[in-house]
Amino acid sequence: MHRTAEQGLSEIKRGASAPLNESRTGTWVEVVSMTGGRGLQQRLADMGIGPGARIRIESSGRPGPFVVKVKGARFVLGRAMVDRIQVTPAPIPKEEQI
Repeated sequence: MHRTAEQGLSEIKRGASAPLNESRTGTWVEVVSMTGGRGLQQRLADMGIGPGARIRIESSGRPGPFVVKVKGARFVLGRAMVDRIQVTPAPIPKEEQI
């Protein structure tokens, strides 16, 4: 069962943003902005994570690692990374709908 975008982020209201770490497993979000140094920004960009990127939350790190899916690839993100990525709810892409 897929959650809707509205169910995906516990504290985010439509049009607002929150840190990626507030996202729930199984939901889709869109990156709004990122903070951090050039090294972090480049590492995230190498993974395809940047403003406008759509991300599926595979595991929200409660407990365990924070795992995301970006453009078909899965990545494990550290807590410091997910704290620096601001997101908003995103609709489920058509190719992912069952």
